[in-house]
Amino acid sequence: MPRNMLGMRNFLWRFFASGQGLSWSQKRSDKRVLETRTCLTIMVGLALWPPFANGQTVPPAVGSVPGPPGAAPGAPGTPIPGVIGAAPPPGGLTIQTLLTESLEHDSNLVLAPTNVRSVNGSVTSPQLIVTSDTPSAHFDTNTTVNLNEFDLPHYSSTDVHSQLHLSDKTAFWSAQLGSTFDYDTTRTSEQTTSGENVAGIRHTAITVSPQVGYYVSPIDQLVLAATATGARYGSQTIYTNYDNFSLTPTYNHIFDPADIATVSLVANRFETVQNSKVTFNDYGASAAWQKYFSPTFNGSIGLGGIKREGTVDATAVNPLVSTGIVDFTVTANVALTLQQDIVTLLTTREPAPISVKTEAEVTKFVFSETHFVTPRLELDLNTTLQYSDYPHNLPSYYLQKRYISANVMALYHLTSVASVSLSYTYRNQHTANGSAETINSYAPENSNNFMISVSFSPYPEVM
Repeated sequence: MPRNMLGMRNFLWRFFASGQGLSWSQKRSDKRVLETRTCLTIMVGLALWPPFANGQTVPPAVGSVPGPPGAAPGAPGTPIPGVIGAAPPPGGLTIQTLLTESLEHDSNLVLAPTNVRSVNGSVTSPQLIVTSDTPSAHFDTNTTVNLNEFDLPHYSSTDVHSQLHLSDKTAFWSAQLGSTFDYDTTRTSEQTTSGENVAGIRHTAITVSPQVGYYVSPIDQLVLAATATGARYGSQTIYTNYDNFSLTPTYNHIFDPADIATVSLVANRFETVQNSKVTFNDYGASAAWQKYFSPTFNGSIGLGGIKREGTVDATAVNPLVSTGIVDFTVTANVALTLQQDIVTLLTTREPAPISVKTEAEVTKFVFSETHFVTPRLELDLNTTLQYSDYPHNLPSYYLQKRYISANVMALYHLTSVASVSLSYTYRNQHTANGSAETINSYAPENSNNFMISVSFSPYPEVM
């Protein structure tokens, strides 16, 4: 076993076996203790995944080309002022741990339209970040466990969210594997998807995204990307288990270090896996342009079209044979980095799988800004406006959900390894449905959330 692998395993064994990672579970019931230990085992298992032991890793994503020096602020290994912990070294194995304890009050945690109840509680969040680099490869994994304790029944849960990236490259070939794992409840998983936020129902989702690229010439690259997603729910009364698959061949051309053009084809399939089977097949094409205006300012824009065909089994209440819906897709991004500010603006319009037996056309606008007032104090603003339009089992059926979220946070670094933050989040959800002739609009659901958090992150352990 490689020396760095043994060092990491001994570090994790000392951390968890000493009880540091399990001390909070003594206050929970036996069921919560078992659930917590299972989640922590997942954290260790992901960190000890075999490819990691072989020193494999991931530079920029396949299909993306790094711009001139400084053109991509915030890339892995690039320190950002005010962030807890030191930037990882350019090579070797680095383990970073983070522990956050939060107190939370929410006036309507599940955005319920009626019988609104406020909740109070705490969220304990240990986080493990592991990175490893070689001259040609990169590996990183980021796993967070959220132990949610609230004063209302069914609202408490132990959740896991994990991301993994692995890549390697040669003179002509490049490959990447990305994956995400979410084990939470529909209280959180549905906020920006179906909008059916219900406490106490388990949600498990896994996404795997492999990519392979070949450099035809120093300025031309062919890329084949695929994505497979599976979502499963603890109750099928409201939700439907589904799978989603996509295949995207892409051609990249570098005009110069500041201008990159992309042309892509896409094929996507959505299908439910229980009850009356629903499928959607999407076919389309898009073109995009990425521009580095300066070392601190860059952006991209992509436009495309897509055709959707759907089918529903004859056992459905309202069988749908086929729809020839034609729609457009948009992806636009702007990033600006100044001496004391980091500003990003993202706009997307694309199909997305939804847990209510269908696929939605989701239009999203996201704006974020971080302002560093002093080396210790930073102010953050994050806003999201999202529209989800999706067909029901009848072509004439109309359903749209609008979701708004605005978060402001003040974060103060007490020391180089500890910080405290105060945040306020406003959320709003509005639903309208019916047919083309009759639209039923429902009163919007609102939520006000207040949170205070304390975070501790020791310096990374390098092996």
